[in-house]
Amino acid sequence: MKYNIDRKGKLKPPKTFASIRTIELMPKAMEVIMRQIDITFNKPTLLETVYYKYEKTKIAERHRVFLSRADKPYIRPELTSVPKQWKNWLIAADLTHRPPYHLRHTFASQMLMVGADITWLAGQLGDWGMIQKIYGKWIPNEKSN
Repeated sequence: MKYNIDRKGKLKPPKTFASIRTIELMPKAMEVIMRQIDITFNKPTLLETVYYKYEKTKIAERHRVFLSRADKPYIRPELTSVPKQWKNWLIAADLTHRPPYHLRHTFASQMLMVGADITWLAGQLGDWGMIQKIYGKWIPNEKSN
């Protein structure tokens, strides 16, 4: 079963069937994830509470790819558990501060600018309406003169 982590750190099933999707990653990203899996899947399984609608719960036995330094699940879906780590990374790279969520916007707009298939991109991001609304200006207009 696939699960999401909400902003309060609760493990929940996806909201809709459309929420379950396969994300394509660059080969280097896959290499990193596979190395991480080699480390974390050797750890004992975790018993975690899954929260369903109507205050129903169940205990699921799971492996997580990413664990804290104490080999515990992250409490919240943060990019890092180190305070101000994102800010420090940006300062070290001499980049203007942007929230991590902007990575999604950068990916979407760059894919559209290079002519990526819109249906594929909607599958990656999970929301066709959002692509039209927010990124419509990056979609090439085939009717232009």
